[in-house]
Amino acid sequence: VVALQEARGVTGTQTIFPAADWTAECENRNSSQNVCVVLRQASGWTMTRNADVTALNDSDPNLRQGLDLTLSQAGHEPLRILALHLKFGCLAGETDSACGVYFDQLAVVESWIDARTAAGEAYVVLGDWNRFMTASDSAWLEIDDNDPVGADLTRSIPQGTPTPCWSDVFTEFLDHIVLDPTSTSWMQDSNQLVYDETDFDAWYERLSDHCPVWADLEVPVTP
Repeated sequence: VVALQEARGVTGTQTIFPAADWTAECENRNSSQNVCVVLRQASGWTMTRNADVTALNDSDPNLRQGLDLTLSQAGHEPLRILALHLKFGCLAGETDSACGVYFDQLAVVESWIDARTAAGEAYVVLGDWNRFMTASDSAWLEIDDNDPVGADLTRSIPQGTPTPCWSDVFTEFLDHIVLDPTSTSWMQDSNQLVYDETDFDAWYERLSDHCPVWADLEVPVTP
């Protein structure tokens, strides 16, 4: 399962993930910067589309919606995922000009988390949070509040871990895989993939200024 940001819809994903081997879903928004998820067909898993989290637009069509999917396979527990790409410009603190919109979006994410927790669903929220999300960060503390009970979150790569992307150009991660207690118990490992290229100025526009993060979950068999 691969979550993508800034893809030109399903057609855009197919330039990298061929339709013969991958199933793609993208947010329902006409843009060259869609949030998408692709699933390898040979995995045996399927994706069921839930309603896009349109409130993340914050009344601005240039902002991304959340892509809400349920992953399922016969004989295994299901997993609900929310793929997102939040507004840039509020990397830390609460005073930058983009922070008002950012924290409005964060409240929407928190509502989604709270609803999944109340329903007893295992879930993961993943993508470009555009936020450092350190252990003491106000945005992190807002969503990791264990309210309702069970909304106790874990970042797949622990807060404060240095990012090796582009030879340590970045001090913190902006992309995060955030898990609930159940999906955290399924996690086997997590890390960041880095490019062989190390010259940020020469290569980032041809590759990306982000390096992808990944997590390996061992989803249990249904009792």
